[in-house]
Amino acid sequence: MKSIVRGTALLLVAAAFAVSAGSAQAETTWGPRAGMSFNPDQIALGAHVQLPLATNFYIVPNADVAFGDDAFTISLNGDVAYRFQSESSVRPYLGAGFSYFNFDVDTEGPGDSSFSEAGVSVLGGVWLNASGSTPFFIEGKLFLSDQLPDFKVMAGVNL
Repeated sequence: MKSIVRGTALLLVAAAFAVSAGSAQAETTWGPRAGMSFNPDQIALGAHVQLPLATNFYIVPNADVAFGDDAFTISLNGDVAYRFQSESSVRPYLGAGFSYFNFDVDTEGPGDSSFSEAGVSVLGGVWLNASGSTPFFIEGKLFLSDQLPDFKVMAGVNL
């Protein structure tokens, strides 16, 4: 079971990269992201696509795989973010999103435990070098569900 979940996770991350790389719109960007979540305490790796919706509004679908704390998780997230105007290359943003998590927990005894949960989140962050050739971000996300991680901190870059 664990190999199926991990194989699915790798396939989802590869699909996210392939879909985002195939986007030909000038405003659409993508990139890798990494960070950690708390409760469970895990290291997370993934990718995001940034799609402009309107002036300063973006849809940011992203996928992460995470490991640690005797669990392996896959998360699919659909976030919407508003970037505040700024005269500098630092642009703070706020947003909200919907998340779907699949947890594969190592348990004592026979078999492993696997379950899925969905929930909502609020997020905030800052884009640095926003007007430069390689913008990057730092983001915090608070999940509003008992079954999802309490908090996730991510950093990423647009390519």
